[in-house]
Amino acid sequence: MTSLREQARALRRAGLSLQEISERLHHRVPRSTLQGWVRDIPLTPDQQARLRQRIREGGRKGRLRAQMLREERKRQEQEDLRRKAKELIQDAPEQVIALLIALGLYLGEGAKARDSFCLGNSDPRIICLWQECLRRSFEIDQDRWAAQLMLSDGMDEEVVRSFWSEITGIPISRFHRSSFRRGKPRKIRSGYKGVCLVHYFDLKIRRFLDALFDVILERFGISVGP
Repeated sequence: MTSLREQARALRRAGLSLQEISERLHHRVPRSTLQGWVRDIPLTPDQQARLRQRIREGGRKGRLRAQMLREERKRQEQEDLRRKAKELIQDAPEQVIALLIALGLYLGEGAKARDSFCLGNSDPRIICLWQECLRRSFEIDQDRWAAQLMLSDGMDEEVVRSFWSEITGIPISRFHRSSFRRGKPRKIRSGYKGVCLVHYFDLKIRRFLDALFDVILERFGISVGP
């Protein structure tokens, strides 16, 4: 019977790598022992080229496996976070959630004028969410909405206005004069439709949101100015 050492040397003469030899021998011999058994066997240029190519392919496969693992971990993490978020809000009253979202967006992205308050954003989802949260929190009069666009030079105002009118449900006739960013033209990213400022004219709602903010500050013991 051919010994393991003789088998290993024969496989090495055939140009196999230490990993391949170990697999052929069903991992019955430690790698360090295999290395000692075949150290004196020279490889032909073709065999060396094959092993180098195998190393490169192994590295590429390793990188692909690592990327797949990272993507899977990220996907799993997102699923876990989504589950936790769902558990957190599933028992909260919908109107309370809507009201707090409306307030948070107003505080973070909004502004107020003499007879109205507004929210400005370039993400249609944010605008739609704000409008929907206001509708679920208050009796909203569709005729009290208005909008204004903040655009970059070179943008087609008519096309963009039609886009935001459809998104917000605000008639084009209730769009104020658009504001254009002047100066050196900038590259406009794909899908960018400018910033839409959505106004709602109701002082009572605006004052209620301001009062709600004050109550929340008191609840958390925050008394920083102004």
